[in-house]
Amino acid sequence: MMAALRRGLGTVPGTAPEMHKYVLPILGNNAPRWKERAYYLVGSLFAWHQIPWKPAKEKEFSNLGTSLAMLKTEENDDALERRFIALLNSHADDLHVHLRQVIRLLKDVRINWLQLLKDLEYWESEKRYKQKQWAKEFWTHEQKSREPEAMPQDKTGEGS
Repeated sequence: MMAALRRGLGTVPGTAPEMHKYVLPILGNNAPRWKERAYYLVGSLFAWHQIPWKPAKEKEFSNLGTSLAMLKTEENDDALERRFIALLNSHADDLHVHLRQVIRLLKDVRINWLQLLKDLEYWESEKRYKQKQWAKEFWTHEQKSREPEAMPQDKTGEGS
């Protein structure tokens, strides 16, 4: 099954006939085009990168911006940010290309696949709400990880 789903990588979502057997029964009849495209795309990406999101806390939220933020280092910050911005700017017809490139970077990083599938439903929204959520997670995580640690205090309560 995973090999059949991986055949969709590098193709326009829905054009790899090997995937039909697994995706069409889930979609059902008369699925909208965006939903069909999202299921084929996420199915092929998951088959390629099978590390699901497991939240540390019960209600911990994550999206692709969260996963990408976990990759950031001083050395790769600019390159990663450029790829992320290209993804955020991508049109739904080109999304499969940009997502595949970004998922390739996330080698050992967990991805919330269900959330990704839900987010793709709103990709073409006029307000670009999902892209803004991803951006917020990406840059908020950056700010948290780069905040200086509090100064250690001695027993008198004054900084050392």
